[in-house]
Amino acid sequence: MEKLEFTIDFSDCTMLEADGEFSEVEKIMLSEISEKNWMISTGVFISSDQIQSAMTINLHGNKNVYITEYGSFTENVYYNDDLRFLSIWAQEYGWNIPQPTKDLILMDRGFWKHFWDILIIDSDYLDNIYGKRDIMTEKEIKKEEKSEELCDENERID
Repeated sequence: MEKLEFTIDFSDCTMLEADGEFSEVEKIMLSEISEKNWMISTGVFISSDQIQSAMTINLHGNKNVYITEYGSFTENVYYNDDLRFLSIWAQEYGWNIPQPTKDLILMDRGFWKHFWDILIIDSDYLDNIYGKRDIMTEKEIKKEEKSEELCDENERID
């Protein structure tokens, strides 16, 4: 599989100091405010060979990530990897899958629904409108893969 190459930069000092890693951000925040209910708002700049985008996200002590502002410098925003990169980064660094705010969704529901449909973002708001998506856990995926392997083996035996 091809390695995705992108850079992600933050405007917030705590995010820079902790390299965006949730556990490190949490240590810093708890040492400064000693309350688990913290929130950091930061500018995020994502770039790769083909994309550049800027957004504002709010990161919470419960690992939630909310996209509050979004701007892409790519012409075809539906074929744009910036949200996928943000989602990959969030999960790799200990955060939950990002969610756009309801206000962002209302400004362009089709755009956000597209990325919700393909499981790049989460959205409680879209879940309420369209119903929860059927998402398989890692354990369920492995169980299904084993089942498919057994079926393949049985077909070869016959």
